[in-house]
Amino acid sequence: MQICVVFSRKGFVSGEHGAFKVKINNEGTRRRVKKIKAELIQRVSYHVRSHRTQVDTVLAKEEREVSCHQWERKTFKTIFIRIPSCLPSRLGSGCRIINVFYNLKVS
Repeated sequence: MQICVVFSRKGFVSGEHGAFKVKINNEGTRRRVKKIKAELIQRVSYHVRSHRTQVDTVLAKEEREVSCHQWERKTFKTIFIRIPSCLPSRLGSGCRIINVFYNLKVS
C-alpha cells in the first residue's frame, strides 16, 4: 500500500485550515482502507552541550471515513486540518539550543 499526501501550498499560518489531498494505492494488499487519520505533530529539540532532548506534541487531529478496497487506487479530495497557534519553525539565527519542526502524519 502507498499513501501520497499533496498539499495545496508550501506554508500555512496559525488559525487557518491546511488543505491537502490523499492518494491511496491499495494494489497488492488484501485489506480495505476504512479510515484516514491525519495528525499535525510539533517536535521541539533542545540541545545543551552534548545532550539532546526531543519532545513531540500532537497539535491537531483529523479523521475521515473512506472506502478503498483491495486492488484499488483512489484520491480523496481536500481534507482540512486546522493549524493551531504554535511557535515558528525557525526561531532566528541567534537561537542554537532550540529547534522546532512540524510533521504531518497520515495513516
